[in-house]
Amino acid sequence: MDEAKIISIREELEAELTWRENELKLLKNQLVKIQSKKEQNIYRKSLVVMLYAHYEGFCNFAFQTYVMAINEERLLRKQVNNYLAAASMHQEFTLFENEEFKERQFKKIFGQKPPEDRKLFKLSKRKYLLDALEDFLEQIMIIPDKVVNTESNLRPLVLKKLLYSLGLPENSFSRYEANITELVNTRNAISHGQQKDGIDGSTFERLEKTTRDINNAIIILIYDALRKKLYLKDHFVVF
Repeated sequence: MDEAKIISIREELEAELTWRENELKLLKNQLVKIQSKKEQNIYRKSLVVMLYAHYEGFCNFAFQTYVMAINEERLLRKQVNNYLAAASMHQEFTLFENEEFKERQFKKIFGQKPPEDRKLFKLSKRKYLLDALEDFLEQIMIIPDKVVNTESNLRPLVLKKLLYSLGLPENSFSRYEANITELVNTRNAISHGQQKDGIDGSTFERLEKTTRDINNAIIILIYDALRKKLYLKDHFVVF
């Protein structure tokens, strides 16, 4: 992936983040029209819900963009790290993990009614995987969209799972874990009707700064991952 494309991807992510921040700013500016401090606090509850929506929405967009950029490189599975290779083989592994699956040679030897021997079935499937592995690794890798799953509740653990699935450093956002947890918990409490009181200005400013910092950190992470080609196996270099 050349530098121009990587820069273009970063600009795309920054543009996505800009419109989200501008939308939130527009909504936030309406606070000056509300005279009562209590009503301002109540209004901020809706801002927190929107803040979380932009946090999760941007995260989903950013990592989908990362996946699309790698897919467009048309790399072979043997060229990419094992996290991405495994993610691209969901269909193959699902078939392999099916207890009823029996490879072709097994059927040829034992017929349509093979002996009910689970150990023999397992041996057959393991042999099939070894036989097919070389062919699998020579195929073009396509990471499915569903690998990026924010689970509609983007807590630190969910974010870590997402990073792990994409072969990115899992502790990239560990310094934000407490803040992310506060944002998710506050949004859930508002959505579920548990947060009956409003949100004061200092609390909202803290949550807003956290979201801004995380979203900018996501851009830097993806930009660095593309520049350093973290999606490749260590011994592969693609020019």
